[in-house]
Amino acid sequence: MPEPSPASSTALTSEAELTSEAVPTSEAEPTSEAEPTSEATSTSEAVSTSEATSTSEASPTSEASRAPATPSTASTVAASTVTTTAATTTAAATTAPAVTRPPVPPPSELAAGERGSGEPGSGEPGNEAERIGVIRWERGADGIVVLTLDDSGQPANTTNAAFRSSLGAVIERLERERASLTGVVVTSAKPTFATGADLRELAELADPRAAFELATVGRDHLRRLETLGRPVVAALGGAALGGGLEIALACHHRVALDAPGTQLGLPEATLGLMPSGGGVVRVVRLLGVLNALVNALLQGQRYSAARARALGLVDGLVATRDELVPAAKAWIRANPAPVARWDIPGYQIPGGGPSSPALAAALASLPAGLRRQPAGAAQVAGPAILAAAVEGAQLDVDTAGVVESRYFAELVTSQASKNLVQAFFVDMGRVVAEGAASADGPGGRARFEAPKAFVDRLLGAYLAEAAAMVGEGVPAPSVEQAGMQAGFRSSPLRLCDELTLATVQAAAAVAVAVAVAEAPAGGGAVATGQDHGALAVLDRMVEEFGRSGRASGAGFYEYADGRRAGLWKGLRELFGKDGDGDGGGDGGGDGAGDPVGEPAGIAFEELKERLLFAVALRTVGCLDEGVIGSVAAANVASLTGAGFPAWTGGALRYVNGYPGGVAGFVARARALAARHGARFAPPAPLVARAERGEPYA
Repeated sequence: MPEPSPASSTALTSEAELTSEAVPTSEAEPTSEAEPTSEATSTSEAVSTSEATSTSEASPTSEASRAPATPSTASTVAASTVTTTAATTTAAATTAPAVTRPPVPPPSELAAGERGSGEPGSGEPGNEAERIGVIRWERGADGIVVLTLDDSGQPANTTNAAFRSSLGAVIERLERERASLTGVVVTSAKPTFATGADLRELAELADPRAAFELATVGRDHLRRLETLGRPVVAALGGAALGGGLEIALACHHRVALDAPGTQLGLPEATLGLMPSGGGVVRVVRLLGVLNALVNALLQGQRYSAARARALGLVDGLVATRDELVPAAKAWIRANPAPVARWDIPGYQIPGGGPSSPALAAALASLPAGLRRQPAGAAQVAGPAILAAAVEGAQLDVDTAGVVESRYFAELVTSQASKNLVQAFFVDMGRVVAEGAASADGPGGRARFEAPKAFVDRLLGAYLAEAAAMVGEGVPAPSVEQAGMQAGFRSSPLRLCDELTLATVQAAAAVAVAVAVAEAPAGGGAVATGQDHGALAVLDRMVEEFGRSGRASGAGFYEYADGRRAGLWKGLRELFGKDGDGDGGGDGGGDGAGDPVGEPAGIAFEELKERLLFAVALRTVGCLDEGVIGSVAAANVASLTGAGFPAWTGGALRYVNGYPGGVAGFVARARALAARHGARFAPPAPLVARAERGEPYA
């Protein structure tokens, strides 16, 4: 079997590593520190993929408000919807009413006999220290209860079923005893505070209604803590991520350890998920709608303690772990009766609500900016997060929480979200277990280096198919849009230029040779190199026109001072067909954003499928040949190394999930082979697998 030359292999893999971004396998894994984005530039620096309207109307007391959105519910907000909803909502856009609770006198007004003496052996409240599930309860003579998260069965605290049960019992006890309480400190016995959801639990959720109820339980617990009527402080001695930060956001004050291991953020979007415990609701009210979307929610940034404080996620810092609880208690004594700022009548969200003119204008331009972002996991979650944030900002806190839970329920049970969790949690775990990856990366993150030969073959198939489209006369903007709308990390012609066309020539030659060698006989497809026009296009670009890529200042794109200046207009003249649209773009910018014409005789959806199938079929071949060691490794490497669309969960998961399963994929591959050449003909092992009804597992 032909192998890529060492030179081409090294170059392609190097570029793949430059363009790929490591995705965490769980919310617990710290990634590189983020810098907050200024609101002035934020409208073009968030993540989303599509626009739609959301029609959910929530009421905190009606039965309908407790039901989740169905999977078919629109999960995005169009620019027009943002302004229309903001103008017509009957809820106060920026005012959250105070929550009514039975009046409780502050601790200083309690009679001496109502508080525990705290004397050893007295049995009084001042000497309590016990465990409630995975939470340790310890009450001091000062009336302050210290709740220490300590799940002995796991290396890190997570917001799993055991935690929810424990927290529910703790909240009930706090409510029973609040008349004698001074305040509450929430901290952790582990090096981290809490690191979010148990992804194994989320992966098993299939029913949106069950997902909605799960979110509702956790959200209600935190809301009861927030409205306890006593000061509650989070003492964060390590990473507070996802559900961990949601716990902290429900506290009235947050103190964090200013040390390298402390990271704070809501990284759910990086796994195709979103917060479900009121995180969207609270961070929007804390930071403002646009600031929250850009700097906390849509891209799942993680911040050091100092940068989290600068952004506004935490209120105070301490230098040592021993200072955490004392600092928290000092704040409690100084603030005996706090209320969450959004529960104060008249509270205004920073920057205003969606109906304010300045914010409405920014939100109206946001969807277009979101679509220009690289494809990835965040694009799966982006529409739901955007909708929940904008809708929730126009409602009271409790109703906004219901809306957040609805969008979470729809998202977490979607196939795209499940694919992402499967790939970056389950499959990565399997790869680590197989020894193909190590768990000693930065912050304990799994580290996996995709095999160079595997990545090069997949990239070669992707880029060769794009070049073949150009040779057929498909307009270059359509080729670029096909790659981006399919969800690949980079558009193909742009990637060709970045890698240099000479490197792509070598990789494409291998891809074509492999496709011809593996093409099954018969079936109406001609197994020759001539049915693949990629080599002719690349040869002419390099040898006839001297356009070898960005490094030389000329490739599929034009360049001015090293910057892309639009697709080369010569593409239309040299490769275009009459009536098929403008093959050279408009000369002004990135062709991936140019208008797309429908190529004569070729549906745009088919262009996307050709790119997807070219890479998926090459992945199948690599697995059969032993170039990659397992299904799990192939899925992870196709995503992290070759930039295959994140929403698929990996190239082999794409085969499994194609309509009709593996058999449906085989049938479609045969149809593409009959139309475009033998490179799409399914190999015999894949056909046999389809006949057995056996997915890749």
